[in-house]
Amino acid sequence: EAYLIIGNVFLPFFIICWLIVMTNFLYKTKQKMIIILWIIWTIIFEIIFFTLLRIDPTLVGTYLESPFHVEFSDFITFTLLLNIVIVLISGLLFARESLKSEDKEIQLKGKFLIIAFLSFTIGAILDSSISLDPITVVITRLILISSAIEFYIGFTLPKWIKNFFIR
Repeated sequence: EAYLIIGNVFLPFFIICWLIVMTNFLYKTKQKMIIILWIIWTIIFEIIFFTLLRIDPTLVGTYLESPFHVEFSDFITFTLLLNIVIVLISGLLFARESLKSEDKEIQLKGKFLIIAFLSFTIGAILDSSISLDPITVVITRLILISSAIEFYIGFTLPKWIKNFFIR
C-alpha cells in the first residue's frame, strides 16, 4: 500500500506545480481556470484512490514478479496516462515557444525540451501501461534516465553543451 500511495498520490500535485509554472509563461489569462479544473480532478482522483485502496488495495494495483513491479488497475492506468498526456501537451507547447525565440541558446533549450518531453512520454507510457520483463524494465528506465538528462540540458543548458551546438 505504501508503494502505491508514494507512486500515485503525489503525481497530481506535481502536475499542478508544473501547470502553474507553464501557465505563468504562456497562458496567464487562462491560468486560474486551468489550475481550478486540475485541482477539481485531483480531489476526485484522491477520493477515488483512497476509497479503492481502503476497500481492496488490488483495486489500485497488484504486485507481479517483484515488489517494484505493479500491474495497475484500469483507473490508475487511465490516470497515469492522463498525467502523461497533460505533461506532453503542455511541455510541447512550452518548448515550441522556445523555438520561436531569436536567441539561439533559447532555441537549443527548446529542442532539448522537445526531445525530453517525447522521451519522458515514451518511457512513462512503457512504465505505466505494459507488463515489464527484466529487459524492458532496463530499456524503460534508460529512456526515463535519458529524459531526465535532456530536461537538465533543456532547462539549464550547460556551457559545454551550448559551445558544442552553437558555434
